[in-house]
Amino acid sequence: MGNPHAVPQRHAKPSAERNLDAGAGRITEAEPIAKGKRYAKPGGRMSEVAVRREGSVAIVTMQRPERRNALSLAMMRALDDAFAAIGEDTDVRAAILCGEGPAFSAGHDLRELQNGDADSYRTIFEACVALMARLVVIPQPVIAEVGAIATAAGCQLVAACDLA
Repeated sequence: MGNPHAVPQRHAKPSAERNLDAGAGRITEAEPIAKGKRYAKPGGRMSEVAVRREGSVAIVTMQRPERRNALSLAMMRALDDAFAAIGEDTDVRAAILCGEGPAFSAGHDLRELQNGDADSYRTIFEACVALMARLVVIPQPVIAEVGAIATAAGCQLVAACDLA
């Protein structure tokens, strides 16, 4: 395994070697990204994230407005999965990341961080690092469409994008 602190190289293929599941839901069977279609089947791991296409642009929407798009472990994994698929899709020329509701993202879901142990924190923060690295290494530019507040890890998410 490589250096966990190494800076990912731009346009490098993300490593397929990740073991961040730790009991979370498995990736659902994906459909091709197409205009008007969700990336994953409803009820699957990506139910908090929708991906649609408008021409050669993929639009990724965080869909937890009731929690101000707080970055739960499931949402971070769903975002990582979505951007991994976008990175592999040569028909996608750019991606836009946006949040539904009153906030772009409130950062980590603090309910998941209450009463956790070292292993649960490690799992959550490793998923966060993997997501931020994914945004950096995919070949397409990622644009954060920030129309509302972004705090803590939500601000980090914006900073990991190419443009905001």
